[in-house]
Amino acid sequence: MQIHRPLLAFEFLFFGVLAITAFYTTPLLVEIGFTEHEIGWFFIIAYSATILGLILSPYAMHKFGNRRVAFVALACAALSLIAIPLATPLGALIAFVINTVCSLILYTSLDIFIEQTTKHEGDTGLLRGVFYTASNLAFVIVPGFAALLVHLHGYAGLYAFGSF
Repeated sequence: MQIHRPLLAFEFLFFGVLAITAFYTTPLLVEIGFTEHEIGWFFIIAYSATILGLILSPYAMHKFGNRRVAFVALACAALSLIAIPLATPLGALIAFVINTVCSLILYTSLDIFIEQTTKHEGDTGLLRGVFYTASNLAFVIVPGFAALLVHLHGYAGLYAFGSF
């Protein structure tokens, strides 16, 4: 079994960005002026839109291909990360919803890439295990780095870093 290092590195970085947004979105939205109750509703809206996006993504993948869908989701996720700390409160909400939807569609696309890159059916599970280990390591390592970025550059610096 061959492990595709660029895909593994991308998976680690992608989940690092997800860790950043998972840990720091709520404090940022509180800083913008939203209440915790409103933020709860934002998460409900975002994940409801994500369910709709995941239902529609197979049609988009069939029509445009997994690679194009992944690149569009990546671009939208990156742009929305830039917009979250810089936008008006309504713009931050829209960017948050877009980021949530696109990140999870990208996650699904990465899993499809993993399945497509394995030559033998038996290697798929092992390869997924390696990638999920990298993903979980990102959730452990990146929050400390993110805390340093927030301390040095504020939330805008953190989200700008996450967009790259």
